[in-house]
Amino acid sequence: MSSTPTSPPPHTSNARIPFSGATSTDSDTRPTDFILRSCEGVDFHVRKDMLRALSDFFDDMFSMVREGLDGEDLFFAGKTVLAVPESTKVLYALLSIAYPRQQPSLGSPEKGLGIDDILEIMEAAQKYQFVVAEPLIKNLLGASALIQQHPHRIFAIARLHQLPVHIVREAALGTLRFSVTPLRLQFPEMDRISWSAAQRLFDFHQICGERVHVRLARMDERFEGGTHMVNNKQTQKRYIWWQRNDGEGNGFHPAVHNASCGARAGQHGTGKSAPWFTAHLTKLLVKIRGSPAPSTILVEVVNVAPSERALIMACGACKKFADEDLKNFAERLAVKVRLITEQVAEDYF
Repeated sequence: MSSTPTSPPPHTSNARIPFSGATSTDSDTRPTDFILRSCEGVDFHVRKDMLRALSDFFDDMFSMVREGLDGEDLFFAGKTVLAVPESTKVLYALLSIAYPRQQPSLGSPEKGLGIDDILEIMEAAQKYQFVVAEPLIKNLLGASALIQQHPHRIFAIARLHQLPVHIVREAALGTLRFSVTPLRLQFPEMDRISWSAAQRLFDFHQICGERVHVRLARMDERFEGGTHMVNNKQTQKRYIWWQRNDGEGNGFHPAVHNASCGARAGQHGTGKSAPWFTAHLTKLLVKIRGSPAPSTILVEVVNVAPSERALIMACGACKKFADEDLKNFAERLAVKVRLITEQVAEDYF
């Protein structure tokens, strides 16, 4: 946050509606009688009684501002001016959140707010005692886009500023797509977060990796036909790598594998997966343990190695269904991984 200026900056322009002076700040007909000037010289036309109602802090500020104290710098358009060190973007967002009937919108004045902007808004709300605005500002930090971009930092901020627990959990889940441990990350709040909080996030990552790894390791065991993850949810047919090699219907793909893909015949509707999928799953297990996130599943399940791809393309059945089945399998598995990690987050934070 900028330091308090030694003298008010000159007027450069008026803020956007509803703080432009042309429209009342709370949708009634009473005129504005006070100006808050940002550090860039942008004037926000407000009403003293509304500021007093929002914050006791402004009562003290008004008592210290005497008309004519610093000459014409403290007046503009017949109104007393109070220069504040906050930027135009921050001041607009803060007033929009604090004032009645002004609902903050990430799609208009607050569009493009980053973490540093929101933190500055929160600091300003605390400084000017806009208590009513603080919960809404904290929710801005919980915006999904910010969590996806900076999950470790949002997690640290959430713990430092006691943000709602759902933000803590969502941020923790967002860190799972990174294999880097949180103890090695560098961001402004890292020096302030407690060692135990950082260690807990690291432990959460490890536990999620272990639980997802165990669940995935069972994918290549023998399954009863039509149960668990064996069937394509969209077609209700067995995935091609679990299809019986005898070509019988039984609700499975009617295609017969070539011997080159390694698919084996099963009995009584059971069978183990084709070797190419077993090899693919083995590699996936290593990656998912280090990054137990749905996004990892969606990328890595369909990312088949050239050696396995060659086996797929050599089989008439596999080459027809493998890509479609892998995509569907990835989507279903990603949902299950999300459920597993959400449960860990709920138990852990």
